[in-house]
Amino acid sequence: MKLLATAAAAAALVFVAQGAQAGATFDAIKAKGFVQCGMNGGVGGFGAPDAKGEMKGIDVDLCRAVAAAMFGDANKVKHTPLTALAGSRDVQCTPVAAARHAGGSCRAFGREHGHAEDFGHFDLLMGTNAPSAVWPELLGWLESHD
Repeated sequence: MKLLATAAAAAALVFVAQGAQAGATFDAIKAKGFVQCGMNGGVGGFGAPDAKGEMKGIDVDLCRAVAAAMFGDANKVKHTPLTALAGSRDVQCTPVAAARHAGGSCRAFGREHGHAEDFGHFDLLMGTNAPSAVWPELLGWLESHD
């Protein structure tokens, strides 16, 4: 038993002695000068604008806490909107479920939405027609929210 306790103490000492390493991601965020956090924008309690248009919620608070820890300033944040993708044939995450989870921001793909075919879950990014039907619309959304 004494041997086990000694081994555990030695292992703990090795891990403590190594210290934390921030790494390349930390360095890149520091170089940008702000923490960028994705926000659904419409899910109350997580991340939604209040009456003044200021983002409020636990996701917002977490982002600000990280900014405060990194920069000493909780306001060094950028809230980037998120969206969801769903295919009309998707049984894993239907367009209705995706919109509900994403706070109302959902791009649905299928005949009923003006596309030439109905898309399933996998088809959205890897299907034969995804490069021509899905990717350009997704790219346009990303470019408008850079």
